[in-house]
Parts: sequence; structure tokens; C-alpha cells
Amino acid sequence: MLRVCEKLREADEKGRRYGLARAETGYLRALVDAMADTDRLAEVELLKTLGDVNLEKGRLGKDVGKFNTALALYLAAMVRCYHEEQADGIEHRYHYTERLLQGLSSKEQPTEDKGTTTPAKVAEKFQYLDKRRATEGNTDSLLVGYGQVMVEAIVNDNDMLETEAIKSLGDVYLKRGTETGDTRNLTRATALYNRALARCHNVHGTVVIVHRLLHTAKIRQDVITTRNKRPTHKQRQRDVRGRKGNFSPFSAAPSSDGTTCQVDDDISYRRYIQTAESDVRNGDLDAAEQNLAAALKLVHDRDKPNMVKEADCLCRLGDVYVEQGKRTGEGRKFTQAAALYNASMARTDGDKQNMITRLQETERQFLRNTCNLDCEPCPYSSALDHRKELDNSRARAKSQLETIHQEHNPYQYDEDDPIVREVEIKRAEAIKNLFKSIAVGRQRFIYVLTDECIAILGPPPCKYAFIGLGSQATELVTPYSDLEFSILIEEGKDDDDTRRYFLNLTHYLHLKVINLGETILPAMAIPSLNDFLSEDSEKDWFFDSVTPRGFAFDGLMPWASKTPFGRDETKSKPPVSLIQTPAKLAEYQHLHIALAEGYHLSDILRRVTYLAGDESLVDDYTDRVNKIVDRSPVLSRLSATLILTDNIGQIENVQPTGQLLDVKKEIYRFPSVAVDVLSICCGITIPSVWAMIEELRKTQRISHEDAHHLTVLISISAELRLRTYIANGEQKDRLSPLTEMKVQLDKHDVDDTSVQSVFYIPDSKMLFRYYYTAIPLKRCISDTIAEKNATTKIFPTAIFDTSFQIRGQIKRELLQLDASIRNFEAALEEADGDEKKQLVILFDLGNVSHRRGDYRKAITYCKRALSIGKDIYGETTPHPDIASSLNNIGNCWRELGDHKKATSYHEQSLKMRKAIYGETTPHPSIASSLNNIGSCWSELGDQKKAISYHEQSLKLMKAIYGKTTPHPYIASSLNNIGVCWSDLGDQRKAVNYHEQSLKMKKAIYGETTPHPEIAGSLNNIGSCWRDLGDQKKAVSYYEQSLKMGKAIYGETTPHPDIASSLNNIGACWSSLGDQRKAIRYYEQSLKMRKAIYGKTTEHPDIASSLNNIGNCWGVLGDKTKAISYHEQSLKMRKAIYGEATPHPDIASSLNSIGSCWSDLGDQRKAISYFEQSLKMKKVIYGETTPHPSIASSLNNIGKCWSDLGDQKKALSFYKQSLKMMKAIYGETTPHPSIASSLNNIGKCWSDLGDQKKAISFYKQSLKMMKAIYGETTPHPDISSSLNNIGKCWSDLGDQTKAISFYEQSLKMMKAIYGETTPHPDIASSLNNIGACWSDLGDQKKAISFYEHSMKMMKAIYGETTEHPSITSPLNNIGICWSELGDHKKAISYHEQSLKMRKAIYGETTPHPDIASSLHNIGACWNGIGDRRKAISYFQQSLDMMKVIYGDNTSHPNIEVALNNIRVCKKALRD
Repeated sequence: MLRVCEKLREADEKGRRYGLARAETGYLRALVDAMADTDRLAEVELLKTLGDVNLEKGRLGKDVGKFNTALALYLAAMVRCYHEEQADGIEHRYHYTERLLQGLSSKEQPTEDKGTTTPAKVAEKFQYLDKRRATEGNTDSLLVGYGQVMVEAIVNDNDMLETEAIKSLGDVYLKRGTETGDTRNLTRATALYNRALARCHNVHGTVVIVHRLLHTAKIRQDVITTRNKRPTHKQRQRDVRGRKGNFSPFSAAPSSDGTTCQVDDDISYRRYIQTAESDVRNGDLDAAEQNLAAALKLVHDRDKPNMVKEADCLCRLGDVYVEQGKRTGEGRKFTQAAALYNASMARTDGDKQNMITRLQETERQFLRNTCNLDCEPCPYSSALDHRKELDNSRARAKSQLETIHQEHNPYQYDEDDPIVREVEIKRAEAIKNLFKSIAVGRQRFIYVLTDECIAILGPPPCKYAFIGLGSQATELVTPYSDLEFSILIEEGKDDDDTRRYFLNLTHYLHLKVINLGETILPAMAIPSLNDFLSEDSEKDWFFDSVTPRGFAFDGLMPWASKTPFGRDETKSKPPVSLIQTPAKLAEYQHLHIALAEGYHLSDILRRVTYLAGDESLVDDYTDRVNKIVDRSPVLSRLSATLILTDNIGQIENVQPTGQLLDVKKEIYRFPSVAVDVLSICCGITIPSVWAMIEELRKTQRISHEDAHHLTVLISISAELRLRTYIANGEQKDRLSPLTEMKVQLDKHDVDDTSVQSVFYIPDSKMLFRYYYTAIPLKRCISDTIAEKNATTKIFPTAIFDTSFQIRGQIKRELLQLDASIRNFEAALEEADGDEKKQLVILFDLGNVSHRRGDYRKAITYCKRALSIGKDIYGETTPHPDIASSLNNIGNCWRELGDHKKATSYHEQSLKMRKAIYGETTPHPSIASSLNNIGSCWSELGDQKKAISYHEQSLKLMKAIYGKTTPHPYIASSLNNIGVCWSDLGDQRKAVNYHEQSLKMKKAIYGETTPHPEIAGSLNNIGSCWRDLGDQKKAVSYYEQSLKMGKAIYGETTPHPDIASSLNNIGACWSSLGDQRKAIRYYEQSLKMRKAIYGKTTEHPDIASSLNNIGNCWGVLGDKTKAISYHEQSLKMRKAIYGEATPHPDIASSLNSIGSCWSDLGDQRKAISYFEQSLKMKKVIYGETTPHPSIASSLNNIGKCWSDLGDQKKALSFYKQSLKMMKAIYGETTPHPSIASSLNNIGKCWSDLGDQKKAISFYKQSLKMMKAIYGETTPHPDISSSLNNIGKCWSDLGDQTKAISFYEQSLKMMKAIYGETTPHPDIASSLNNIGACWSDLGDQKKAISFYEHSMKMMKAIYGETTEHPSITSPLNNIGICWSELGDHKKAISYHEQSLKMRKAIYGETTPHPDIASSLHNIGACWNGIGDRRKAISYFQQSLDMMKVIYGDNTSHPNIEVALNNIRVCKKALRD
């Protein structure tokens, strides 16, 4: 109600300021919006308020007419009102107005003529407004004008006028939506057209409105398609390389391990069970049911069902329902009990005899209490026999499908091969015969089940016939389909006894069908589990994900059931039984009854087929139906219209997609609906869809060619549905249009959530052939209804389109990008001379090239589109297509790393869009341009400026769509602001924005709906947690994103989003120290990306994967392998962006190679690569521009100079880096990069020997990290700072203080990585503590820590792997043994260390670690007394250090080596 008050506030304010007339206009405008937004609460309140205005006018002017208007408006409000309190208030006003009216004199007042309304009179009312609509731009005043007419119609109870007014309001919103591209206006138009349709009672008016609905749907599709062609809203999905991707689980990551919650649930579960047991003993079955349902919901998880507990609850519920059946005698109670027992059995492993006994007893009690028969039930073995027969029928169907595919496979040939036509005719004929045989087999199966029931119940009291409905009648039924049927009974025998018999027969048949084990619980409408009438169906819904869904009765929905049970009484309609005489059942074809009941019932009963019983009753019924249909063409056209309207969603979805398809809704339904509509329009009542097509051809309503294409379309849709069900083993409709690829991961790598089965289409050519007919059929199906000539041909042109443009579109969506480009290029050639068509195709080519990663080619196409756009619309004319071309070129330059050029194009696009739509007009395209400019500034490192643009975009979006309206573009802006805050280092603020975005996306697409946008948000939240150091939490989000990607595209489908998730999980494992696990994920991602883009194709994502694998090998110590991967990545990036083109990815590769050379000890080579990277970044971002990447390069060069011993030079680079970071993020802003620079400066001072100064910088870094991550939060960066402070205290000689800091660091690392998890940082801390104990003189204790460290390093890198981190503890253990006086043992360790270091860095490569080992061996020989040997090793060490640091460089290690040689030589002289 607060929301409604907000809507009324502005009109109320105008009323107070300007008077009643102005207020009335405001209320009218708000009423129109409320109706368009289907906001019933606001609509009622506004009708009431308009009544109040007229009441006040009547009171002030003593005007009877105004009082009557007020009464009519109050009455209209009451009719629409569902809220009791609101209705009471309106009723009070109504009676108050009546009293005032009675108080007036009885002087006669003029009244409006309410005579007959004719279309001519209605047209006259609208003539002036319609003329204004055609010429004026001010749609607000038009909405008020049509609103006034609508209110006038409501007051005068004029349905025709009201319908036309509502339709005209829809037209205004349609005009708005078409001109602005705002889908919200199109949604409002659709809502108003549907409202008008519901009130329209003439066929012509209905057809007109349906045409508008279809046209609106087409406009919406064009808008969406255009946006898809113009990738303007760039959501950034984090990848390890830091690229911003194009695409933006169903629940958030758990905040704890959930152990406490699990214990609480177990206690509550036991309490519910115990209470239910007590209720049963006390005879309170309703309470028992509620407690058992509560226990079941507590343990129920649709993705990870707790089988044991669910089975127990369901079994107990079954017991309760049997008892309820015994009390009431209701047959339904026993069938519901049987369904519960079967669901329990589906969750039970091992012996199921207990459940079989219960099922037998249920049947016995049903016969006794419902049918009054004291006899034994059928043996359970008969149910097993029926299951076997069902399985055999499915096996036969599968075998026949394979035979058909082998004998008649048109997909093995090239599409243009003439033989294809001949083979596809044979295949379609074979598929038709297969489905006819399935229908016959099902009919026999149902006959046998019915016969069994009758054998127990006794002979029927009269003639009867079972008639099949739905797909059984159309001959498209599968061995998994639901059973839809009705019962005809003999004329004159319709009495209570007859009805009771056939109702019991239906219950008994239902019991047998349930015992086949394929009836899911929601189909049983058990209110305590599945409340169809609940306002919160998610909350009150049991998802039966375990029971296989197959052969079962049509669901017992409260509003309808296509079985003899029919429908129970509802608030607005009486009950309906589908046990009727032929004459009575045929009455549903009469227009007035069909309209009252809804066309669905009359339509489903129009086409029937014989199943069992007396076939003459079926003939009698069909004769009666045909006569009524022949006499009532109005009903036929109305039914066709309404079928089409009801299936607009499916019609809109007739387009290729790379996402998982619902084979029933998105493939099968449209062709069936299309043929249904055609046959209805032509007055054909033949039930079989195959016969319908043949009849359409015979009556020359369609050509022989069209009949062929329709038959092929139906056969493909039916075959794909059957194949999907066979592959999934039940009625699961998930079909992937993409190619399957097996992804092998360690079974412990991902969570164990059950993933729904998916069927992969055997040959994508089947889908191509489907869309070649489905797309042109979709274009012309709505015209069929408008066609009044019953003899002319339906389709003016063949419903078959294999144009290159159609092929290109299909291949694009199926990720066959190279083939898509070839087709679009051929289409472009064909379109020679048709500039508008060329423009569309060039957009498509640019889009596909962009997706393929070929940005330069994309620019070429976009520039050609720009040129043609200017030729069509004018060189200087602002036009949406020209603006879009500029925008797309900007996106390509952004991908190529030239963000300044990109910004220039986006700014041109923005300027043009403002010229088109208005400088200050909120418009989606303007908001999009602002968003894209923001993204460019983000890439250029100016996050504050980026946020400014994103916030402008967000503000516009909210002005367009509503401040609190969930909308994809608003969610996208929130996401992008989140990415900026992440780049600014404020991960918590970033998480806040990403969570707002996620919440909105779930509101748009559904809380549990798998959607790419939701997966993107989960991914981005994961990236924030990764940057915050919580890798486990990050993995949780990434795995949810991965799981959702697989749900969208298929479990084993290669797709960019899935590859990205695999990549990001790999990054987390890398951060957690498990490089081998990380490599497994990176390699899966790489394999998938190559499958998508081509094994030899240069693509940014493939280059990224190579780079990431290189990083892992670098950490594992195999620098040579790492360099190999980085060089492959560098070569590919140069091929993509240009050999000499400055690009962030190329700069990144140069940086990675530099890091490897630094680790290999060749600091000068490393500096060369780092300087190339730095130079390139300055070209990209600007020579003096502060940018994080430039600061990072300065930092890396500083590290090299530090390793070379030139700490002063290192400090200079570190300080430049620090200064730049502060310029970027703020002088006093806590940021990880600033903290890192402070840390590095601290290290330089430490190496220069000023430990106090070093500690000062380390403490500043530590303080900042705690401010970023939390005072007590375990984080790798905080533990690293503690470690560094410990080292300083160790160098200052305070080993006890040093150990204290090292132990704090160690404790934190164990909290991060796991108490017993081998991790390099933990091993390093153990090593440092060992060094302290060594300096304290406790060599044994030191050796214990060193050995623990070495053992962990070997566990991480491999027992026999050469790795720098393993050589370090070997070296240190050698020093300890030397201190203990065992120089021989010490030499043994030093030589192992030396051998490993030479293997790592090269036998003759100068490296500081090799020099250190040589020096230590020399020291041992000196300790033994062999001075000459000692001098030899010292000299080798000295020579190597001079090569490393420079011959004339003053370096501490060189000084130490020279001194030791002097000491040895002096000893020799002495």
C-alpha cells in the first residue's frame, strides 16, 4: 500500500495546488500506468480516488450526474478488488454517496444516452485522438485522453468502448516502445492488449488485437536482436589475465561450514517425526500430515536430496493417506498414498518388499472402502509385467529410431545435394509410421490395464468408451507421455450409479498407472506438499527430482485435468467432469459454453481417438462435434486466435540459441500449434497431425511443397522430443544444440550436486533443417488467422528459407563462428544493391568477428556498416544505426587495447544519440554509451572517472525503467561500478554492488533460474573474495557459476563461459598453492577454448590460458617450461593485435617472461623484458599517466635491481611506484598495491642493513593490510608482513621476538590454507623459524623445522622434483650440521642443494643460489682444514657473483667471498 501511496502522492499534490480538475488528470494518468503495469492494487485505489473526485464535484455542485459517475467508479473498483479491507472502504464510500444522492431534490437531471453502441459510434469517439496520435509527439496527453474515454466507458458500462480505449492505450505504449527501443513500454502495450482481448467478444476485434500482440512481440524481438548485434553493455567477468569479458546456483556461497545448522535441522526433523507419530496414535491425521510435510521440507533439497530421510517421510505420509482413505472412502486418498509409497520406493536401495506390501494393502483398502468389494488385489507381479512391457516399448522405439537413422540419413549429405530431398521424405515417412505404431501400442497397453480393472470391479453398468486426448489423438505421443483421456457413457444412462462406477474405474486405473513408478508427486496435488493455490509456490512446493517422470495420468491441477476427474469447483467456475454422454460432451463446442469454460477445454475435446470400450460411442461423439464445428466457424477462428495468443512465448522463441533448449516448449510445441491453427482455420477436425497436413494439401489450402516442409518439420520436432526422452530415460526436456565434449576433472575438484541429464543433438544439421522451415512459418502464421477467404492458399511463398543469412544466424548461435562468417559474407554478396539488407548483414559480421576475437576484421565490417549507414541516411544525419556502428567500432578498439581511440568513438556515438533522442532525455542507448565510456576509463586506470560515467548511466537507467524496477541494464551498471571498486582495491564495496546486481538479476530471471547474467555476477563476487584472500569462498562462487554455466549450455558442452569458470577455479587453486590442480583446470579451459575457436586459431582467451599455465609452471620451479608457455602466449597476442601494436596483453606477456628470467637469476635479461613492458604501457596509457600496470612494472624493475644488490636504484623505482599508486588510489587510501610498495621499500632498507627503518615500512604495510582485510582476518598479505618484520628482528639479533612474529605468520597461514595442508608459504615460515633456532644455537631444533619445511616442499612439488624451495632447506640443514661440527654431513647436504640448483638454472649458468652453495661448501672445507679446496670453492663463487652483479660492483656477497679467500690464504701462509 505504501507503493500505491507513492503513486498517488504527485497527483494529490497537484490537486491541493491547482484544484480538482488538475488532480483528476493526474489520477487518470496514474490509472493508465497501473493498468499497463498490471498493478491491481493501484488500479483499484485510483478508481476509488477518481470516484472521490466526482463525489466531491457532485457535493460542491449538487450534480446528480457526478454522484452517479462516482457510484459507477466505486462499483468498478469493488469488482476489481481482492483485498477485504480495501473493499470495505470502497463499500462505505458507495453507501455514503447513495445517501447524499437521496438527499438531493428529485428534480430530473439530464442523463447520457446508453443506447446501442455501434462500431461507427465508437470510431467517432476516437477520431480526434487517433489523428493526434498519428501526428503528435506528446504521448502523455494522449494517454490521458484515451484514459478519459475508458473511464467514460466504465461509467456507462459500455464494453465495446472500453475495449477500444484499452487497445488504443496499448497503441500509445507500442508507439513509445517502437520509437525508443524501451522494452518496458512494449511490456505495458502487451499487458493492455491482453486486457482488451479478455474483454473483447467479437471475432474481428479479437483478430485485430491478436495481430497487435504478435506485432508487439516482433518489435520486442527486433529490439532484443538489435541489442545483441550491438554489444554495448559490457559486463566484465574477471579472468586471471585481468581482461574484461562480455558476459556478465542457485544460491549464495555459505558463510560457514553449516555444521551447527545441520545439527539444528536434525533435532527439528526428529521432533516433527515424533510429534507426527503421536498425532497418528491420537487419531489426528491432519496434524500428522502437517508435521510430516514440515519434516520433509526440512530435509528436502531438489539438487542434493537426502534419500533416506525423504523416503522415511514419504512412507509415513503414505500411511496417513491410507488411514484418511479408510475414514472417508475417497478414491483419491488411496491413489495419493500409492504415489507417496512409490516415491519412497524410488529413494530406497536394497529390499523393497516392505513398500510392495504397503502398495498391496493400499489396493485392498481402496477396493474395500471405495468400491465396497471385499476381495484380494491383483498380484504385484502384474505391475512388474506392465513395467517390463513399457520398457520393451521404449526399447523398440529406440531401436527403430536407430534403424531409421541408418537407412534414411539426409544429414550425411551436403545440404544442397539433390538427394537430400528424396532421403528426408523417406525419413519423415518412417518417423510418421513410428509414431503411429507408438500410438497403437499405447492404445493396446491402456486397453489391457482397463481390462484388468474391470475384471475386479465387475462389468460396466452401460456402454462406454475411453477416448484419448492430446498427443495420443494427434499421433505424436511418446512411450513416456502422460495419459490424457475422457470417458463417454451411453445416452440415457447418466445417473449417480453409472458415474460412481466409472469414477471408481478411473481411480483404479490411476492406481495401476501410479504403480508403474513414473508419477511425480506434484502431479498428485497433495496440498501439504504442492499447494497450487499458494501465493509463494517456491515456499510451498516439493520438487520431486528423484521419481522418474514418465507414463502417468495428466496432473490433478485444481483448475483443470485432462482425465475423467475433470476440474473441481473454483471461485469463478463450477466443477467439470469428463465422464459424459456424447451429446453432453459435444456441448463444449458451442460458442457460449466454450467462451465460458475457456477455449482450452473445447479445443482439447475437438480431437479425440478411440482407446477402449464401444467404438460406436466415439463415432457418435465425433459426428456431433463435426456438425457443431461446421455450423460455428466463428468458434473455429476464435479458437485459432486464442491458441496463437496463448503460445506467443513459444512463437517468439523460434530462433536458434546456444543455450539448453526445452525440447517440448521450444522445439516440439511450435510446429504442433502451427498445424493446429491452420487446420482450425480451415475447419479440419481430423485428430492426427499427419492426416491434417495431408487434408490441407488435398483441399489445396497448402501446396505439395509446403506439405512436404510441414511434414519434415513435425517429424524433426517429434523425433527430437522422443530422442531426448529416450536419452534422459524420462520426460526430461533438456536438449543441447551444441557439441558434446568430455571434461575430465578429479572427482573431488567440484561439488557433488546432482546435475540434470542433457541430451546432445546427434547432428546439428537436424536443427538447421528445423529452423529452415520454422523461421519462415513463424513469420507468416499470424497472417493465416486474418485471411477470411477459406479457399485460397495459406502461404504466398514456400515456408522454406535456406538463405545464407539464416544459415549465418543459426551457426553464430551454435558457436560455429568461422562457418557463420562464411555464410554472412555470402549473404552480403547476394544482397548487392540492397543497402538496408547489407547494413544488417554487416552488423552480423561485425558481431561474429568480435565474438571470435578477430577485432581488426570486426572493425572493417563495422566501418563498412558505418559507410553504408551514412549513404542511406545522410553523411551528417544523426541516426540510431550510424550511432550503433560508431559504438561497435569503439568496442573493438577497446578490445585491441586502444582505449583512447575507443573513447573517441563512444563519445561520437553518445553525441549522436543525444542529438537523436534529446540532450537530457533518458534513453537506453545514451545510457549504454555512458556505460561504455566508463569502461574505457576503467581500462585506462581512472576508476573514479569510470565510476562517474557508470553512475550517470545508472541514473538514466533508473529514470527510464523505474528506481526500484529490476532491469538487466540497471543490474549491468551496478555490476560495472562493482568492478571499478574492485580495481580500486575496495573489494567489500565491490561485493556490495555485485550482490545488488545479483539480487536484481535473480528478480528478473528467477531465483533458481540458470542464466548467463546470474552466472556472471557469481563469478565477479568470487573474484572479489579471491582478491580478499578467501580462496575457499571464491572457489565456492566460481563453482556455482560453473554449475550454472553447465546447466545453461550443457554438462559437457564447450562454451566460453564454462571455460572462463574453469580458468578462474584454476586461479584459486594456484593461489591456494596447489599448482598441479590449477594446471588441470587451466588445461581443461584451454582444451575447451581450442574446441570453441579452433586448435590453431589465435584468440585472446587461448593466449590467456597459455599465460596462466606458464605462471603455474613458474611457481612449480620449471622456469624453462614456464617461458615456453609465455612465449607461445606472446606470439599469439602479437598475431592478434599486431607485431608492433602496444596492447595490455602483450605488455603482460613481456612482464611474465621477465619474471621468469628474474627467478632464473638473470636480472639484466629480466629488466630488459620489464622495460619493454613498461615502455608499451606508457604508450597505451600515457607517458605521465598514473596507471596500476605502469606502477606494477616500476615495482618489478625495482625488484630486479634489489636482487642485483643495487638497493638505492631499487628504492628509486619502488618510490616511483608508490607515488603513482597513491596518485591513483588516494594519498591515505588503504590499498593492496600501496601496501605492497611499502613492503618492498621495507625490504630494500632491510637489505641495506637499516632494520629499524625497514620495520617502520613493514608496519605501515601491515597496518594498511589490516585496514583492507580486517584486523583479525587471516590473509596471505598480512602473514607476509608479519614474516618480514620477524626477519628484521632476526637480523637485529632478537631471535625470540623474530620467532614470535614468524609464529603469528605461521598460525595465520594455517588458518588460510589448512592446518595440515602443504603450502609454500607455510613451508617458508617453518624454514624461517628454523633459522632463528639455528641463530639461537639450538641446531637440532633448527634441523627439525628445516626437515619439516623440506618434507612439505617435496609434498607440494614432488619427491624427486628439482625446485628452488627444496634446495633452500637442504642448504640450511647443511649449515646446521656445519655448526654442529659435522662438516662431512654438511657438505653432503650442500652438494645435494648445489646439484639441484644447477639442474634448475643450468650447469654453467651464473645464479646467486648456485654461488651461495659453492660458498657454503668452501666454508665446510675450510672448517675441515682443507684451505686449498676451500679457496677453490670460494673463488668459483666469487667469479659467478661478479658475472651476476658486475665486475666492479660493490655487493655484500662479493665482499664476503673476497674476505674468506683472504682468510684462507693467510692461514696457508701461516
